[in-house]
Formats: sequence, C-alpha cells, structure tokens
Amino acid sequence: MKHFETPNLTPTLYIHNVPLAIPALAQEALHKEVVHLGREVCSFAIWAIKIPPSEGLKHHASISKIIETYETPMDVPHSDLYHELQRLQGDILEYASSLSSRIVLPKVREEFDQTLLMATQLIAASKYIKDLLEDITMLAESDTLEMAAFYHELRYQILALCMAYNDWLNGDEEAKERLEKLFIKLDTSYKNSIGILNDMIANYKISKHMTAIFMNITHHTRNFSKALYKSINIIEVL
Repeated sequence: MKHFETPNLTPTLYIHNVPLAIPALAQEALHKEVVHLGREVCSFAIWAIKIPPSEGLKHHASISKIIETYETPMDVPHSDLYHELQRLQGDILEYASSLSSRIVLPKVREEFDQTLLMATQLIAASKYIKDLLEDITMLAESDTLEMAAFYHELRYQILALCMAYNDWLNGDEEAKERLEKLFIKLDTSYKNSIGILNDMIANYKISKHMTAIFMNITHHTRNFSKALYKSINIIEVL
C-alpha cells in the first residue's frame, strides 16, 4: 500500500494564490494556511509513531484498535517529511513577514497577531516531535515488557492528542475540552516522572540509557501537548 506522495512544487494551499495588496484577504488566507499547518503537524506526529495519518485520523476504529493494526514497524522517511513541513513553515513566515507591514486596520492586526502566534506554537510542536524520533525508534526496538508498555502508551497519547486537535481544526467545539484534559494528564505525569523513574530503576532494573530515553520522551511529549493546547487558546478557527 502506498502511503507517501511526491512532494508538491509548493507546500502551501492558500497563500501562494492570494496577493498581499488587500491585507484583510491576505490575513484570511494566512489563517487558512496555519490551519493547514496544524493538520500537517499532526500528520507528522502520527507518522512518528508508525501509523499512516490517513488511517489514524479517520475515527473508523478505537485508538487501541488503530495501534494494534499498525504494530509492525514501517519504514517512514521522517527526514523528508520534516523537510516538507519546514518548507511550509518557511513559506508561512515569509508571507507573514511581508504582510505585517501592510496591515493598517486594528481588527486585521489583532487577527494577524493571533494567527502568527498559533503558527509559532505549531512550529514548536513539530520540533518536539522531530526531537523524539530517534528515541521512539529505540523504544520500539526494545525487548523489555516495560518499555513495550511505555511505547504503547506513548503511541496512544500522541494519537489521542492529534485526533482531538484535528477535530478542533474541523470545527468540533468539544474537541477543545478533550485536548485540555489530555494536556493536563500529560502535564501531571511529567511532574510525577521523577518518582516514576525511581520506581522503574528500583523495581525493573531499567538501564541508564533507557531511563534517559524515558525522561526525554516524557519531556517532549508533554511539551508537544502544551504547544497544541496553547495554540487553541490563541485563536478560534474561522
């Protein structure tokens, strides 16, 4: 089954078709492009946990069932995917920079500032996932039951976050509350991670290397959820 497509000449969907001459229209296009960026960030995050986004975001099955379906590791071109994401981010920031000096109306300026802040949070979210890639691979290849359980929980958390965020982008008002609950749960887990780590070392004889991976993943997953959560509190989808 083919999951990967040839990169487009331009990664943008909206801004390359809208000139800057009318700032209000350009801001509307910029906002739509940042929503597109949000979807692409979630797709990248789901690829990171070895699940095709086209399947992971369908809501055709439970999260546990989707994870079970894609237990077998797949070869994912993460570097290429991240490069395309960076192209999109770069085009958005370049367009925003050119648009900023043309905005006069206070309402358009407020909308622009909110859109740019949302984009900033999404760019940060993608970097947190990128920094997890090597550790996720090592975790997936670990042969201990404890690490297998931790890998399953990580995949569940990221898929749940991306499902909720994608639903919010699609206008589901209840998704915001689901995302908030997921963030609070991860934030609490992060604050308790030292105690959990000590228990793992004492009771399961986890290696120092794997404990470092555990801490890194816990830290970046929490920050990924925080960036998504902050972005939805900056702006509402138009």
